[in-house]
Amino acid sequence: MILSTGDWRHVFRGGETYRIFGRLMTVPEGINLLIGEHGFTEEGSVQTFVIEGTSATILLDDATYREVGHWLPEEGAQGAAEGVDLGAKLDELADLIGRLPDFRGQ
Repeated sequence: MILSTGDWRHVFRGGETYRIFGRLMTVPEGINLLIGEHGFTEEGSVQTFVIEGTSATILLDDATYREVGHWLPEEGAQGAAEGVDLGAKLDELADLIGRLPDFRGQ
């Protein structure tokens, strides 16, 4: 099942696929995702997503949903998830945007 939502209060669970603002997003296993603020950068309009329980944030271009940047807490800082490579999870998320989930293993 692919859930469709654009509600910023929703927690997007790891391993699940959602249609968020019209784009398919599969959240990597081991993290949950929250919609952050809409904003603007030099590159244009962006939407932010935050790994729940951390301050790890990915910035996605509103038009293409391509990653335009991300921010990670310093190692050992409050908001750094213990035992989770936040950078790798953000990279994985960016790679999974727009792709249908692989249901063969289920």
